[in-house]
Amino acid sequence: MDELTATQRSKRSIDRLSIEHWDYSEPELAPLVERYDRRVVYMVGRTAPVGGGHRMAHAVMPLFDARLVAHVFDKLGPDGVATFRAEYLDACAAMADRQLAGVAGIDELADRLDAIVAATPLGAHPLAAAWAEVAGSSPASRVDLAATVLRERRGESHVAVLLAHGLLGPEALILGDAWLDRDPFQGFPFYGWRGDADRDAALGRLREAGRIDADGNITQAGRDERAAIEVLTEALETVVWSPLAEDDRVRTVELLEVAAAAL
Repeated sequence: MDELTATQRSKRSIDRLSIEHWDYSEPELAPLVERYDRRVVYMVGRTAPVGGGHRMAHAVMPLFDARLVAHVFDKLGPDGVATFRAEYLDACAAMADRQLAGVAGIDELADRLDAIVAATPLGAHPLAAAWAEVAGSSPASRVDLAATVLRERRGESHVAVLLAHGLLGPEALILGDAWLDRDPFQGFPFYGWRGDADRDAALGRLREAGRIDADGNITQAGRDERAAIEVLTEALETVVWSPLAEDDRVRTVELLEVAAAAL
């Protein structure tokens, strides 16, 4: 298994194991959702190790509307943010232990992922680096934390490629969904882009760049560009797997798949 194959094959498992992708109906997270609401759990939780306020959070989540991020953080206030972050990290550790503690090979996987994270460059990846500073208290929590580091590293690489192509928040969302043949505006509410002005301005910029046509459909140029963005994102993430021998890549990917299947 070469580095690119390992990158591609591990993506789904890493996404599934990372804290960002957990089901908020789980018993450890559901009380937080009920007490604070889902957006708080997602935004303040996802950026919990970063510290700071809404500006820092938006810096590591630039596809969101900055106004939405500010609103979410303002709802809690500085003291509420600090309290929530501590509760969230405790809940994540408890959920990891409940879900993964008995999974075959979890101790080995934790050791392997810790070694991978330690060897992975995290420069220009502040959210991934912040999660790498969080210490796991058990093999299960170490697996979820390492998966979160790798998932956020890929996300930050993807955002960097998008920005290099001049694709900011709303344009990136529209083009990405159109490339996947989905409703090009389905991600707008979640990311905080709601008004007609946001949509029309983004569409105008995409039309001017030749990425969508006058009817709002993705052009071949837009489709090719978005595919190239995905290829480059994957290529950037092969650095995660390049220090490993081939048999170590195979073993690690297999253990990731076993752990992800337990969720």
